Amino acid sequence: MRRHIVEYLVVTNQNDKGVPAKSTTGTLTFTIEDVSDEPIVCDTSLYTATIPENDQNSFLDVAVSCTKNDGIAAGLIEYTITSGDDNGNFELDFITGDLFTSAAASLDYENVTSYTLTVTAAEGGETTNVTVKVTVTDVNEFSPEFTPAGPYSISLDENVGVGHTVTIVNGTDEDLADLVKVYAISSGNSEGKFKLDSSSGVLQVQAALDHETTPSYSLTLTVTDSGGSTGNVVVNIAVNDVNDNSPVCTETSDTVATPTLDYSIVAGDNPSIAINASTGELYLNSALDYETNSSLLVVIEVSDLDTPTAKTATVEVTFVVNPINEHDPVFTPSDSYGPFSVKEDESTGTSVAQVTASDADEGSDHGTVSFAIVSGDDAQQFAVDATTGVISVVKPLDRETIASYELVIRATDETAGDAGQRSASATVNITITDINDLSPTFNPVLYNVDVQETASFGPAVVLKTLTVTDGDEGDNAVLNLTITSGDDQGRFSIDGNDVILSAALDYENTTSYDLVITATDGGTLPLSAIARLTVNVLPDNEVAPLMSAASAAAEISEETPVGTLVYDANATDTDTGNSDGTITYSISSGVTGNEFTIDSATGQLYVGSQLDFDQAPTSYAIIISAQDGAGLSDASTSTVSLTVTLTDENDNVPQFSTSMFTFSVEEGVPTGTTVGTIVVTDDDSGVNGDVTLEITGGSGSSFFAVDAATGEITTGADIDYEAFQVLYLSIKATDGGTPPLTSAGLVKIDVTNMNDNAPVLTPAEFAVTISESVVSGSSVFTFTSSDLDTSIDAISFVSASSFFEIDSATGLITTKSALDRETIDSHALQIQVLDLPTSGDPATVRSSTANLTIIIQDENDNDPTITGSYSPSIDENSALNTLVFTVAASDPDAGANGQLTYEITAGNTGAAFSIDSSGNVLVAAPLDRETTASYTLTIVVSDQGTPPRTDQIDVTVTIDDVNDNDPIEIQSSFSFSVEEDSSVDTSVGTVVATDADAGSNAVLVYSLDSFSIGNASHFKIDSASGEITVAEADLDRETTDVYQATVKVTDSGVSEIRTTFATVIINIDDLNDNAPIMSQSSYTGSVAEDADNSTVVVTVVATDADAGVNADITYTMNTTLLDGATASSFFEVDASSGEVRPYTSLDYEMYQKFTFIVEAEDGGTPSLIDTATVTVSITDVNDKRPVFNPTFYNTEVAYDGTCASTIATVTATDADSGNNGQVSYSLQTTAFTYLFSVDATWGAVTLTSVASVGISYHLEIQATDAGSPSTLSASTPATVRVDSFIPNTHVVTIRLAISRTDFVSQQSTFLADLQTVIRNTYPTALVRLWCLSEYSGTAVSPPTGRRRLLADQPVDVHTYVLQDDSTDSESNLGSGKTILSQDELLALVSNLEGSTWDYYQIVSVSEYYQSTEGWFDTLHGKVITAVACFLGLVLIALLIYMAAECCCGNGFRRTQKKPKRNGSPKISKVEPRVELDSLPPSRASTAQGGTKPLKAFWDNNWAPAGLPDALAHEDLSPDEPASVPPPYSQDEESGKPVSPVSGRGSSSLPRTPRSVFFSESETPLGDGHQEFDGRALDHATGKVYEYNTKTNERRWIQ
Repeated sequence: MRRHIVEYLVVTNQNDKGVPAKSTTGTLTFTIEDVSDEPIVCDTSLYTATIPENDQNSFLDVAVSCTKNDGIAAGLIEYTITSGDDNGNFELDFITGDLFTSAAASLDYENVTSYTLTVTAAEGGETTNVTVKVTVTDVNEFSPEFTPAGPYSISLDENVGVGHTVTIVNGTDEDLADLVKVYAISSGNSEGKFKLDSSSGVLQVQAALDHETTPSYSLTLTVTDSGGSTGNVVVNIAVNDVNDNSPVCTETSDTVATPTLDYSIVAGDNPSIAINASTGELYLNSALDYETNSSLLVVIEVSDLDTPTAKTATVEVTFVVNPINEHDPVFTPSDSYGPFSVKEDESTGTSVAQVTASDADEGSDHGTVSFAIVSGDDAQQFAVDATTGVISVVKPLDRETIASYELVIRATDETAGDAGQRSASATVNITITDINDLSPTFNPVLYNVDVQETASFGPAVVLKTLTVTDGDEGDNAVLNLTITSGDDQGRFSIDGNDVILSAALDYENTTSYDLVITATDGGTLPLSAIARLTVNVLPDNEVAPLMSAASAAAEISEETPVGTLVYDANATDTDTGNSDGTITYSISSGVTGNEFTIDSATGQLYVGSQLDFDQAPTSYAIIISAQDGAGLSDASTSTVSLTVTLTDENDNVPQFSTSMFTFSVEEGVPTGTTVGTIVVTDDDSGVNGDVTLEITGGSGSSFFAVDAATGEITTGADIDYEAFQVLYLSIKATDGGTPPLTSAGLVKIDVTNMNDNAPVLTPAEFAVTISESVVSGSSVFTFTSSDLDTSIDAISFVSASSFFEIDSATGLITTKSALDRETIDSHALQIQVLDLPTSGDPATVRSSTANLTIIIQDENDNDPTITGSYSPSIDENSALNTLVFTVAASDPDAGANGQLTYEITAGNTGAAFSIDSSGNVLVAAPLDRETTASYTLTIVVSDQGTPPRTDQIDVTVTIDDVNDNDPIEIQSSFSFSVEEDSSVDTSVGTVVATDADAGSNAVLVYSLDSFSIGNASHFKIDSASGEITVAEADLDRETTDVYQATVKVTDSGVSEIRTTFATVIINIDDLNDNAPIMSQSSYTGSVAEDADNSTVVVTVVATDADAGVNADITYTMNTTLLDGATASSFFEVDASSGEVRPYTSLDYEMYQKFTFIVEAEDGGTPSLIDTATVTVSITDVNDKRPVFNPTFYNTEVAYDGTCASTIATVTATDADSGNNGQVSYSLQTTAFTYLFSVDATWGAVTLTSVASVGISYHLEIQATDAGSPSTLSASTPATVRVDSFIPNTHVVTIRLAISRTDFVSQQSTFLADLQTVIRNTYPTALVRLWCLSEYSGTAVSPPTGRRRLLADQPVDVHTYVLQDDSTDSESNLGSGKTILSQDELLALVSNLEGSTWDYYQIVSVSEYYQSTEGWFDTLHGKVITAVACFLGLVLIALLIYMAAECCCGNGFRRTQKKPKRNGSPKISKVEPRVELDSLPPSRASTAQGGTKPLKAFWDNNWAPAGLPDALAHEDLSPDEPASVPPPYSQDEESGKPVSPVSGRGSSSLPRTPRSVFFSESETPLGDGHQEFDGRALDHATGKVYEYNTKTNERRWIQ
């Protein structure tokens, strides 16, 4: 261990034996070199970092930081990566511990997702390892691709149903972490015939295909990953032709006329149903209500309205009203229940409460309510019956873990997952009532306190406040503390949790007290705990040290060597027997630094550092104090006042105040001017400190003089700056000592320049010419400047200019804005120059000016400008040279730049116009509006500049019409057709004519001149457009199938009207006026889920009164209504026969019923349709076996099931529904049914009895469904391996300050990080969470958590570790399992520190211990033991009586011999299974020196229940060691204890080895020299024992 003293100063005295004696002194200095012998301690054992792949040369934001407790600086510790970086991807700064990726790093997430680096910190031979876990994150570096690669070729029949799956495409991405794949059709689907599921890649038909319309498609599919990268594939789809079109015949004969029909509802009238009297269309007038009427029957009458007697027909229409889910479930009587109370030890299955709810909807789907717990029960302690709403306990409760629950119960209707499902929620409050199941807990259990024997006592004197808690509540948590042993003298008492000193203490009588304090709770069956308080009594110190003298004096030279003895103080103390008589010397005052030092043991005062008479003080008044070992000292008798006076020596040379003095002087100052003063000091006193100065040399020695006494420097000659800018002086200083001491100094004197010349600008007057077109920033002229004294400050304009600017440094004048000669033709500028002041003449600035004239030259910089706007018009018959319009233009330039010319450059078709030099536009050629109705002329105006500038305008000249053309028909005859029964204003066709004229000359008027065939009143014509429309709704193809008329067309000319004629033929077309009729409005059928595609489920039949193509009926499924979209994926309707068949496999577990619409459509155009509702029910078949996932479970259990009796939960699923899908679990391994059980419903495997230790149980569990007619079981049963272990040897408790809830939220992360730490030592180790428990106190919030509203208790995490994961494989079922011992596990996890563990607020890491109650401590054991003792005493008395009678009866005596003793009995250690204090009293007393063997106690083959046979039938004499084998197993050959599981380094329960203990009154027989000189606490029992450090014998302290 490094000491704080690193240097020792030893002063030696040598004395001869002469008279008088002579002596001398010497000083030895010992330097202690540090040895690094402390371990290296790092911030944490696990560091974590994250880095993206492909990263190089980057800091990972993690630095390994370690220190040593012996003061070694962190920078002296070197860090290296010793494992985990085989490819050199990382670099570590060996000094700072910073971790980087290397320049050649090749991180690839697709190959390695994480690295576990081992970093070694080393210094001075000491090393330690830490783990750095680096997680590599994925970078989106690959584009997704379709697998297999395309293109794909697929063929489909054109009659496939909507929803038919075309193909399923699959996209892959080499970025392993990028699981996002979004599919889309990017092109080729303009008709919307296909759809692609964005997530699954399923390509389906979305709309009906038609080979005759589009025989093939080429779709481009795209897959996109999360980074936006895409991949494409082409899918070529060929649409195969099917025979879906009937031949079409051309009608050559008349058809029967279609009458006008009238529709009406004559029976079953319902306000919600109405009918269109003309079309027969049925529609809803108001909303329907399934709950009121689930079906409606309407009778419709159809009449042809013929006279005198109309023909009628009736039809019945049944409307089936489908229910909708329109009402939410409602809880009754309210949505809040409770609070309900349940005891925390209530058995599972107990009903706690019941919720009820109703739904106003009807039917088994919408009106049936089911219940489920959705929140408030994270641990799933409760379950609710989905049908009855009864809430019951399903797992053991613990009030100390969760004291109350607020369950949120959701009531839902319909089938789970349906889009229309509705729900409501209610809260149920359940309070867990306490039972007394927790004992009080002291923390800690062992206390110590030191008390002075003279301490005051009384009710207010609290020696110690004990911390004791009880996790229960109410009376169960009310604690009463009492002193149960250790206070025989009655000196202590208890007040609440405080231990009170009630009486005076006496160190001479008792030096310590060992108090046993018991805390008992207020439960009906009270529980208790004990703690121990050791009170150490301290003696008083009565006498202070006494100095031999009260004062002393000494005189020494200031040059006295360090370590010289100055004074020897001497004190005595009459206290003896302890440290109170040990005297320690110290300097109390008088020394401000380390001028003197004292030996604390001898009182000798030495010179501690170099002394200096010239630095105050020159004398020291030192107080030396003496105090004893208890710190006692008396100011009047324990101190000595020492005066130490120093004598002076000439030991200081004169000192210049600076190494070089710097002064300045202006040039030309008078002789005798003071420049500065040199300051020299001498720390000596008197004449030794008198200093004289003189100039000894330097460049300025002829210009300056120095005062020898004052050091003042003055000028001695004229100084010129132009000759010397700086001068130097060498100065010598001499003191008055003998011999004198000297020193040299240097003086630098700067000569200051003065400003006495004005600056000059060149030239002073100048003129320059520039063009007005120069750009901004163009150079104009440059002025030069100079100054004989100093530099130029700036050149500037006297008055600012808007057009020019000047560079203040160079004098360059440039333009700063555009120039315009027309505005300003010249500029006069005045320029000024300023110089800078000199350093010696800062107030003087000089200046001068110059003038510049700038003349602006003209440029052609203005465009001609055309003014006004023009829209002329002229008749098409105007004469040549007629003036059309005049263009007005101007140009502000002068001369040739302002002279303009005019030109038509575009739009003058046929040179119809010309323009003269004045801008007049004239007609130049004949005009014809019918040929060209208007001209858009582009007119350009140009000046005569070089280059010329222009302006232009576009003018539209409109040619006015003259009526000079006749109307012209497009064709001489027109043929149109119109359907019979067409309504008035139905368009038949349009007669089209044109007229080349314009305006009113071209306005045409149409009229029907005559009809040669047909009634003229049936049609009319629009006079303006020529459109022929129906005039009367009385067209009947059977009466008149064709009309012929003459149309007259006339223009609207004013001076002359022109006319023409055309023939129009109108054909009347027939209508499809009879719709198909279904034989019934609804059909029902059922089919088993395993039916093949030849099974006919139902046949739909329809008829049509029409003939030919109008009577051809095609059956199809409507995929947009009801369940049509889904049903089309499973069923097909034969288009010709109407048969409904499954065309793919059905699955009852997916769908139980389909309701869809089948349409019957005739071949008419437009076609007519009738519909029927088809309902198909799917019947279930038990076709699925239960499946376990996984099939192998590897786990462990405490041999007695404590803490967590549930070992594992097996899980099997069955894809069937109803009873066919209900799974029950059973234990098939009958050999272990006494020990294990499996919950038939939940699959939880639990321990029902105490298991043997170290046994590996292999359980086979089967899952069976409840199918009918036969049940099915899992093909592969689950195998569960269960290994029993002893918690006290393997479990380590990690105590956290956070709550159970906060821990559970991070449980997986905690266990993963803990496993990482352990795998540094055991690479394949598995960390197991045995169980969680809560301890007394209030949990704190984790650093990243939210503030907690309710106070929770903190949690203990109990864990153990498997050394490797080999037994996780079923193939290693027969292999042994190794569990780390507590000591091994503690060595790995005792130092969980750093940011990784901050969240959990780790309080401590300790070995788990479970106390067990011996059989003799039970009531049963105590009763039997008492009875046995009584019978034994009776038997002994009877034997003594019989022996006495026998001896006396024979008339002789026997000499009684004392039992022979062979020395002290040998007391050896007992195996760690049985404690002697749990044996019957007679056994304990005999083992401790009694003369009767123990065997007599059990002569009748009786032994206490649970005691090992080896102990029950063993003879023990006083001379034999009381060695007891373990209670659970024993090696057959050696008899040594065997570990229950082949764990490392552990062997017993409880784990702490025990020895035979004796009370003070039961000391074994011996020679009387037995000594117990040690004391310790037994952690398992909380008791204190004494032990002999030589023999290791022990005894309890009662």
